[in-house]
Amino acid sequence: MILCMDDNIVMVKALQRAVSNADKPAIGFTTTAEAFAYLHADHAEPIELFIIDYHLREMSGPVFITEVKRIFPLLQDVPVFILSSDNKIDEREFADLNIVEYVLKPFSIKGLAEKIAAALV
Repeated sequence: MILCMDDNIVMVKALQRAVSNADKPAIGFTTTAEAFAYLHADHAEPIELFIIDYHLREMSGPVFITEVKRIFPLLQDVPVFILSSDNKIDEREFADLNIVEYVLKPFSIKGLAEKIAAALV
């Protein structure tokens, strides 16, 4: 399962479409509260990848991932894609979060699907 989160529902749907094009199941959220509730519930399918927007309403994407990995140690090694329309983000802040891809918005569905497939090989 790939967890996608952006505060824009249209973007969440685009992310889910890209994940589907990579032949993977996806779950999408527009708030960190929804995502945390999902992660606290008992699910059969483990999270394989996080695709998270950098600028969320409640907290930044990296802060969300930091909290997830603190609360759920089993997710420590799950790779992360960070999305942003800001090309001036310092990617060094991602070093300890297993962020493997920085995706600049707007992105192509096909290109993102290829990156997802490559990250999960």
